[in-house]
Amino acid sequence: MDFFCMGLCLLSFFWITIQAFNSLAKRSKSNPNSTRPVLPPGPKPFPIIGNLLELGNKPHLSLTKLSQIYGPVITLQLGQVTTVVVSSSTAAKEVLRTHDQFLCNRTVPSAVRACDMGEHSLPWIPASAKWRSLRKIFNSQLFAVKVLDASKAIRHKKVQELIADVNASKVKGNAIEIGRAAFSTTLNLLSRTMFSMDLADPKSETTKEFKETVWGLMEEAGKPNLGDYFPVLGKLDPQGIQRRMTNHFLKMEQLFDQIIAQRLESRKAHDYITRDDMLDALLSISEVNCEEMDKNKMEHLFLITNGNNVHGKLQSTTDIYRDRCGVCPHGGLLSHTMFSMDLADPRSETAKEFKDIVLEEFIMTNGIQTTPISICVWLFITMTHIQLQLYWNGQSLSYYATQKKLSKVQEELDQVIGKGKPVEQSDIVGLPYLQAIIKETFRLHPAMQLLLPRKAEEDIEICGYIVPKGAQVFVNAWAIGRDPSIWDSPNSFELERFLGVGN
Repeated sequence: MDFFCMGLCLLSFFWITIQAFNSLAKRSKSNPNSTRPVLPPGPKPFPIIGNLLELGNKPHLSLTKLSQIYGPVITLQLGQVTTVVVSSSTAAKEVLRTHDQFLCNRTVPSAVRACDMGEHSLPWIPASAKWRSLRKIFNSQLFAVKVLDASKAIRHKKVQELIADVNASKVKGNAIEIGRAAFSTTLNLLSRTMFSMDLADPKSETTKEFKETVWGLMEEAGKPNLGDYFPVLGKLDPQGIQRRMTNHFLKMEQLFDQIIAQRLESRKAHDYITRDDMLDALLSISEVNCEEMDKNKMEHLFLITNGNNVHGKLQSTTDIYRDRCGVCPHGGLLSHTMFSMDLADPRSETAKEFKDIVLEEFIMTNGIQTTPISICVWLFITMTHIQLQLYWNGQSLSYYATQKKLSKVQEELDQVIGKGKPVEQSDIVGLPYLQAIIKETFRLHPAMQLLLPRKAEEDIEICGYIVPKGAQVFVNAWAIGRDPSIWDSPNSFELERFLGVGN
């Protein structure tokens, strides 16, 4: 097996070498007298690997240093992939607004292509009728004001549970792993909104395994993948990332199969009361749109069949689409009876889309990965109010906010909220000092240091430089948050920059 892998790697190496020489030949044939804008500046790439060694283990820091040398718009050759990185607000505006129509699609990572999931996941699919349809569902069923207001009680309850767990650990003298605690809270927030149940219950072995599976999936998705830099290696999966991610999703599907099938069973009852969660909302949408199903599905309106479970699909920053990996016949009974369609039929495009939406909603647009940061900030706020000292990786949070600043926010909380009372979401508008802490925290520590990569559909000009068709474009949000041309003392935690009129 080792010799086979070595042979594949050697073949890949020779293929990449040939491609590199072809690329150099094309450049040498280009017109040197052309007045066309040139590529943004950047470090000279090495043969084959390009500038991969320039990234290091903290790419956002390495790219920020390179931008200080070459300017706010730079070019890197990451393996075979031409990459443009923008690190200023002006350049970012051109990417995100001026040329949005040519940069609206994403460069799909190799891991996301596992089982064709990149073709069905909202963050990655190209702008199209399907994308607009999915976005409409998300905006109306998940991010609408009425939906967010309706879930306010759930958010409050879960944050209070988080605080109670931290308090209990403090009393026992146990260390608090903030990242894990916030992750569990995020998981429960999403699962409550989606399914009206907790999927991070520490008392349940099933949900414990599920939580660890999601955590493992996030770790795999965050690993550097050779397939992203050398497309020929994407299908070979030399690091086994796609294989491990597939295994994680297979485990997750088992739980989602049960959840969807149980809900479909419950909805059969005449006295069923609709729940205010995403699963019921999506099932109701399917019920309303049943007339759009073809005649074959309509004929199955009252068909009784046997089976097991309904397929489930999940999407995160990386997601799995696995309709080819198995058949779950039992789910067809309930979906045929209710919607004139088989929600467990792996051949049905409508069923596939429904299941993708259900599970994409669960871990959507980096919610699992970025929400813990928000919870950590909220936890810091609340813990400060009840006068508990919180430590992060062995360092007191007063490292980021001096004791004087902490005393100011404590005073503001005492005056507006009252001593010993919890902070409610509606109170935030009357707490400007607290808002400044949150804004300054996210300026220094954005939820995503590098925004999801975009793909240039045409040659475009950004800040006087050409971005070639097919190039991937990154926005370095971390660098913009610390840009000295915008922020005074950019590396200092200064709340005053967000206080006062116009700030």
